[in-house]
Amino acid sequence: LVVLGGVPAERNQHMRACADVTVVGPGERTLELLARCLIGGHDWRGLDNLIYPGPAGEVRTMVVRNVEPEELPPPDWDLVKPRFSLCYSVEASKGCRYVCAFCADRDLGHQRPRSAGSVVNELEYVHRRFGGALFRFVDSTFTAWPERTQALCEAIIKAELRIEWSCYARIDHFTTLPSLARAMYAAGCRWIFCGIESGADPILKAMNKGYCKAQVLEGIRLVREAGIHLHGNFVVGFPGETRATIDETLEVIERSSLEIVNFDALGLPGGAVIEKYPERFGLSGTAADWSHLTMNAATARAEVRRCTQEVVRRMDATLPGAEPRLTLFWRGRGLSEDECMENLKAFRNWHRAELASDQAGRAAAAAVIRRFELRRLEFVKSVEVGE
Repeated sequence: LVVLGGVPAERNQHMRACADVTVVGPGERTLELLARCLIGGHDWRGLDNLIYPGPAGEVRTMVVRNVEPEELPPPDWDLVKPRFSLCYSVEASKGCRYVCAFCADRDLGHQRPRSAGSVVNELEYVHRRFGGALFRFVDSTFTAWPERTQALCEAIIKAELRIEWSCYARIDHFTTLPSLARAMYAAGCRWIFCGIESGADPILKAMNKGYCKAQVLEGIRLVREAGIHLHGNFVVGFPGETRATIDETLEVIERSSLEIVNFDALGLPGGAVIEKYPERFGLSGTAADWSHLTMNAATARAEVRRCTQEVVRRMDATLPGAEPRLTLFWRGRGLSEDECMENLKAFRNWHRAELASDQAGRAAAAAVIRRFELRRLEFVKSVEVGE
């Protein structure tokens, strides 16, 4: 029996066609029950959380939450060999507590945390087993319960773990608990990714973000004052978006001196609120060619280019960049925190020179990028030789 799982299979019918059955949602318990049915010669088609081919098309069984984080055994890190990246991913919770209108991640509105003790034990073991001091919390919202997050940070500090880590967080949680950013820094947090999404209150409200522009500005201030690098992601083109609301977002970025930003045109990932109720948002079309009353996909893509160019041309305090690269690809492969930032500045300077047709500036920036790339490759080679 060929079994698939994971978000790509859940969303892609052509991928599901490669298997006899696809597991929906977290698969640990479902896979166990499926195996027991096969071993015992029982019919597995009555199990929950499955998609499989039927005579009249795909059959989808009831989706239920059948496992909690504390019920799962910890990852068997002894099966992992030291890798060419020294940044390790850890999960402190499953699901997401929030339901943003554009998001189709699994388990929206239902986030379940692990205990602080189990998370610290895993960090300690990986740190001891591999010497890894770089971690990436991959929870959809690491700060979903600010007080619980602060307690976890205090447990990391108490365990005297000398580690650095990054996470995904909501910007308003730092205003809910103003001491949170300082506690996270003290526990080793150095990079935070926030899906801020907009700087215009009407768009934030339509997205169901649950916070306002004032909280965005205050949250950015608290994180930066704590000494943590902050990346903000912004969605361009949500229903109601106009050139004026986009300019308001750019004004928030410039006013706050947000350190690193990325812009994405509105996407339709399959299963988001905006797709389930298109009439509510005045949305029509396809994932690649949508439109609503105030914008369409082509205009949104053009606005993404404009926003990025505005940041590159005139915002010296803000850099365009993608958060995962900073920790996973650069920090985990031998570059220091300062070198990561210098590399990002070189990327910004290259594009700035490109826009100004400045060949000398472009060559100087390219030399910096090339130097860091060689440093990274030398690190990878040294790890491979060491193994």
